[in-house]
Amino acid sequence: MGLDKTDTKFLMAAEGYADLALWLDANAELERINPDVWHVPEVLFLRERIYRALEKWDLMAVAGRPALDDRDDVSAAIELAYAARRENCIEGARLILSSAVNRLPGSTVLEYELARCECQLGEIESAKGRLHRAFSLHPELRLQALEDDELAPLWDTIPIL
Repeated sequence: MGLDKTDTKFLMAAEGYADLALWLDANAELERINPDVWHVPEVLFLRERIYRALEKWDLMAVAGRPALDDRDDVSAAIELAYAARRENCIEGARLILSSAVNRLPGSTVLEYELARCECQLGEIESAKGRLHRAFSLHPELRLQALEDDELAPLWDTIPIL
């Protein structure tokens, strides 16, 4: 079931408010949409954008998670993982990033971010492997990793050259 004419009008109004950074008004327009179609990607994406702007990390993670599997961009996974981490849910962030790595293999940033989560969860060997893959694609990340406090347990194992 998709958006009907009335729901499309509410969505367009919400997008207009969002473009003006009137986040509460944008959210109010989204709330007028028939709840049976709140799962439509356009609605979920806008709701996620609103929650991000309002720094409602818990709500952002919930709103964005169902839509994540429909996206083929790295930034969506990074943003949702960030929201989960802001809610002190590193395991949730790891799951989001792990799913994205499986869907979007070869992404340096996903490998790097997942290594950060794994390191924080004590999964040191897995984190080392992920960093090794990230470094093989972008060797310059080694210096960044040596300044990343979340990777501190691995600093002794990161080759500079």
